[in-house]
Amino acid sequence: MDYQILLQKVAALDFVPDEKRADAMIKSVLGHFAGRMSEDHARNFTSDLPDPLNYETLRGHQINVTSILPDQYIVDLSKQFDIRYDQADTLTRTIFHTLKKDILKEKSSFWQEYLPEEWAELIKEA
Repeated sequence: MDYQILLQKVAALDFVPDEKRADAMIKSVLGHFAGRMSEDHARNFTSDLPDPLNYETLRGHQINVTSILPDQYIVDLSKQFDIRYDQADTLTRTIFHTLKKDILKEKSSFWQEYLPEEWAELIKEA
């Protein structure tokens, strides 16, 4: 049920055509964040997420995990889904805002500690 909340919030964005696309976007965004963490931290992070957002799905979504800055991630995300930079930023903020307020609540600050500071800032601002 929790995943449906997230899926509906993302699908409601005016640049997301349907739930199938919303699902791919959610997995890509969360996969990028899981890719910034060590394996143990990524497993802890994904254990708090609703199904189907598990470790295998999100880390397997990463072609190769590199150390990139959040700004480059937003650029890459916009290219991946053929959306504008501001839309990719809105997408990221919507996902983390929904996770923080509607799904994970108090647990969200716990896994922010697993991220490099500049990545954790994206979550804090959501």
